[in-house]
Amino acid sequence: MEGEVEDWEEALLNRVATEFADKIRHEYYLHYITAMRTLSSPSEKLVYLYLALFQPQTLRTLRRGLGLHENTVLHALRKLG
Repeated sequence: MEGEVEDWEEALLNRVATEFADKIRHEYYLHYITAMRTLSSPSEKLVYLYLALFQPQTLRTLRRGLGLHENTVLHALRKLG
């Protein structure tokens, strides 16, 4: 009987923790998406979103990961900075 109660409590705790983590993750990404919508150019939005998801990055990995020209990435970074 005691083992069943512990299993039930652990299952409940896991369920609450999972739901809480999902809610935090949703709010975290919602913040980035809201901020991204205020940016003007598509390249700025792309660089911003890429950095939000895969930070930290170097200029080289940004350029390669996005398939953008170095000047485009630099311009977007200047606007974001």
